Amino acid sequence: MNEEIPQQNLNNQDGGRSSLKIVISKKILAILLLALIVGIASGVYFLRKNYYRAIFQTETFPPIENNTINSNSSGISEGKNKTWIFFKIRNNIVYYHDLKVEGADVSTFQELKDEYAKDKNTFYYKSKAINNIDANSFVLVGNGFAKDKNHVFFGNEILNIEIDPAFFVAIDRRAIKDNKRVYFRPYGKNKYNLVVNADAQTFQYIGTCGPLEISYGNYYKDKNHIFVENESVNYIDVLSFQYLGGYGADEGGRLDFISYAKDKNAIYYLCGEILKDADKITFAYLQDGYAKDKNKVWYYADIISEADVSTFQSLGNRYAKDKLRVYFDGIILEEADISTFINVGDDGHGFIYAKDKNHVYNRSQIMEGVNPANCTVEFIEKCSE
Repeated sequence: MNEEIPQQNLNNQDGGRSSLKIVISKKILAILLLALIVGIASGVYFLRKNYYRAIFQTETFPPIENNTINSNSSGISEGKNKTWIFFKIRNNIVYYHDLKVEGADVSTFQELKDEYAKDKNTFYYKSKAINNIDANSFVLVGNGFAKDKNHVFFGNEILNIEIDPAFFVAIDRRAIKDNKRVYFRPYGKNKYNLVVNADAQTFQYIGTCGPLEISYGNYYKDKNHIFVENESVNYIDVLSFQYLGGYGADEGGRLDFISYAKDKNAIYYLCGEILKDADKITFAYLQDGYAKDKNKVWYYADIISEADVSTFQSLGNRYAKDKLRVYFDGIILEEADISTFINVGDDGHGFIYAKDKNHVYNRSQIMEGVNPANCTVEFIEKCSE
C-alpha cells in the first residue's frame, strides 16, 4: 500500500529546494561577477601596457615588396578595430584622427613614421593618398620627407625644386640638400629657396641659436661660412667656430632660449651677437643659461655682478651658488643656506625643487611648512607636502 505523503511536508520540501536553488544561483552569480571584474581589469591592463609599448617602442612592419620602412607601432587590436598613434580602423573604415582615409585597404593598412601610412596598393600622408609615386623605391627620409627614384615629397606634395632624390638629405624640416644644392624654407613659408653661397657637400646643422622674430633660429655651417638660418655671417671665423651649447626654459608656454658660441675673435650669444668684454681664453658655458670667464658670470648673457667667479657653479635646474650666495635664474635667494643648499629635481609638472637645512624651495619660492628632510629625489612628491 502506498503511503500518502502529507501535503504540508511536500510543501516544505519544495520550499527547501527553492531556497537551495536561490543560494546556488547567488553563488554562481557572485563567481561570474568576480570573473567579469578580473577579466575587465586584465583587459584594461593589457590595453594600457600595449598602448604605451606601441608609443615608446619602435617596431618594424613587413615591407611592400623591396621597400623597408620602420613603423611607429604595430597598433592595438580591439576586435575588428585597431588603433595606432595617428590612424585608426573603425567598422572597416580607416581614419586619420577623425578624417576618413578614402580608398584605404583595411586588411593591409599599417601606420609608418611621421604621419605616413601604407597598404598593399599605395602610401598615404595623413588622410590623403600620395599620387605619382613609385611604390618600389618609395622610402621615408625623416623630418616629414619621403622620396622615390623620381621625386622628393614633403607630406603628400612633390617638392617643385631642382633636387636629386638619389642624394637627398633632410637636414631638418627647413634645411635640405642634395650633392650640389642647399635649400632653405623660412619659418611660416611654404617655398624652399636656394642658398646661393652654400657648399652642399659640407653644409650641416650646428645647433639652435635663439629667437629670431617669430621663430627660433639655427646655426649651420659649410667649409667656407657660418650661417644663421640661410644667411652667411661673414664676421664669424668658420675654422675656429665652436658651438658651446644652448638652453631653453619653458615659462608659461613661452620658451626663452639662450646659446653661446665662440671663435678666435669673440664670444657670441644668441644668433651671432657679440658678448662684450668676455675673455676668449677662459670663457666657458656651464649649463642652464649660466656662463663664466675669469672675470665675470653671466645668466642669459646678463652679468651677475654679485657672483664670486672662482667658486661659482651651476647646480642644475637653473639653480646655482658660490661661496657667498645661492641663485635661481640668476637672482639671489636671500634666505638660502649656502653650505647645505642642493638641487633636488624637477617633478615633471612644472615644479623645480631645491632645499637646504631650513627650507624647501620651488624655483625661488619657499614652500612653507614642508620638512626638508622629507624632500628627496626618490620621494619628490613630498617636497610639496
